[in-house]
Amino acid sequence: MKKLFLLLLLGVCLAAVFNGCGNNSLSTQSSSGSAPAIISVTENITGSIGGSLTLEVTASGDDLTYQWMKDETDMGSETESVLYIHNFQIDDVGAYKVRVSNSSGSVTSRKIYVNDQGAPTITSLSENVSASTGDDFELYVTATGDNLQYRWEKDGVALEAQNESRLYVGNFVADKAGSYRVVVSNASGSVTSSRIVVNDISSDNRPVITSVTEDQDVLLGTDVVFSVTASGDDLNYQWYKNTSIMTGETDSSLSIRDVADSDEGYYRVIVTNTNGSVTSQRIYLDIEGEDSSSRYAPTITSFSSDMTVDEDASPVLRVVATSTATPSYAWYHNGTKITDETTSTLRIFEFSEADEGTYWVAVSNAYGSVTSDKILVQLKTTYKTMTLGENSCNGYQCWRDDTTAKKVCEMNGYTDVYATTASPTKHSKKYCKWISTGWSCDSDCNSCQASQAIASITCKKN
Repeated sequence: MKKLFLLLLLGVCLAAVFNGCGNNSLSTQSSSGSAPAIISVTENITGSIGGSLTLEVTASGDDLTYQWMKDETDMGSETESVLYIHNFQIDDVGAYKVRVSNSSGSVTSRKIYVNDQGAPTITSLSENVSASTGDDFELYVTATGDNLQYRWEKDGVALEAQNESRLYVGNFVADKAGSYRVVVSNASGSVTSSRIVVNDISSDNRPVITSVTEDQDVLLGTDVVFSVTASGDDLNYQWYKNTSIMTGETDSSLSIRDVADSDEGYYRVIVTNTNGSVTSQRIYLDIEGEDSSSRYAPTITSFSSDMTVDEDASPVLRVVATSTATPSYAWYHNGTKITDETTSTLRIFEFSEADEGTYWVAVSNAYGSVTSDKILVQLKTTYKTMTLGENSCNGYQCWRDDTTAKKVCEMNGYTDVYATTASPTKHSKKYCKWISTGWSCDSDCNSCQASQAIASITCKKN
């Protein structure tokens, strides 16, 4: 009987120790009553722009109340077990969690990360096609993303009612040869495929275009070169701008020096031999910049200021710059370039001590670059208050006088304050700092003066 009693007692003890353990929450509770316990919570989720999301928690306990949080900040009136996000936007991205409470205690769920699905991405596309009269073939695109829409184009003109991921071309004839591409879009953005060239090879010796320059965006005063590659015997070339022939431009490449506004437009080349001809797709030349005097490096007009951040929050740094050419961005933390951060905003998820330090951004274009001022981003300072005699370190205890912004050390009931007089009384003094396991004292300061003892002390987390 004694052994049976001991086994039963051990079982009760183990049940008490492990009751309420789990991966979904962190709880606090009183010694009596039934504190809340989280049973399940929504997994990490991805939203589409304009769509809707639902976050939900299931918990046990009596008379439960709920408070949802985003990036460690309470979400005001969101006090139900279900959180609905309607008309999802980029600002809704973040880390969510919910605190469940009653009179016996509270429990906080793990974080639910909400991310944006993003614009489509093309993963595969048809190769160029060579076809003869009467042939049938199909062009296709494969893309990732939600709620995708497709628009096929031929020689820059949208094809009516061609809005699927595949484009069927039947009973091929010469006027179906040309340059095809597809625009894939959803609510988060769009992406345009590279060109698929369809060649007419009804006559074996007729010219076939195998490649041609893509559309070009260039700055005023720079140079641009268009070129075409074609197969066939005894080839001849003639370049056109819009619908006009370009006299003397009869090579496989076309060079335009010191481009001006008047050079903007569509270009194409016709390749011929004795067996026939083939026309390239149109190449659009877009001129950027008002005039050649606008060739300047970017100018930063605004940048984030120094900030103090709660632990696990997700601060956003922003830069606004003007540029006469397309700008690029590079972010730095404590002198080290941050990989893959190349936009005008930098979001730091789950801010921690490792993220503290100086941040700046370099903005560049074809004419130069500019670097922002450095800003300091640091964790919000926390304090601990305790009575004299508690948690002393080598006889010293520390607090911080918020009125004078001085650190104060206690030893044997007397206060040593950092000296403000020309001839201070000399005392051995130490400062408090936070280490991984608790509060500790650090370093000497021999310029101190005595003052009245205090009834409590506050240690600062450095």
